[in-house]
Amino acid sequence: MDRAVLRSMAVVLALTLAGCGSAKPEVRLASKAAPGTIVGVYVEQDRRGADRRPVAGVTIGVFPRAFLPGTNQFAPPKPLAQAVTRSDGGFEFAGLPSGRYFVVPTDARAAVTGKWLVIGGEQGATLTLVGCRDCPLPE
Repeated sequence: MDRAVLRSMAVVLALTLAGCGSAKPEVRLASKAAPGTIVGVYVEQDRRGADRRPVAGVTIGVFPRAFLPGTNQFAPPKPLAQAVTRSDGGFEFAGLPSGRYFVVPTDARAAVTGKWLVIGGEQGATLTLVGCRDCPLPE
């Protein structure tokens, strides 16, 4: 298997494991988002899942397909919508049609992965996106 693919898989695994089994202060999100709305927060932590804190000024994008930010791509997807995180790490997208969306930080200075969300006529979605400050970045 290609080394770059293995490194990318290691980053995803590290981020997944970092979020398991450790008590972290959580930024409060609304329990329910309005229809057509995605409400979220972006936080960064170390690879152990400690020192979690919200990050301001990070661009979050909504995309029609998944990708790994920070990697060289022949044809990266264009965002359907973008927002910049506030001082509390929060962000919001409103007025989205029903559908399945990939939400990911596009300019974070940490190793990140995105999340798939489905919103419908009667439901929105909430999420927390987590970046790892000291995990290796994909190449």
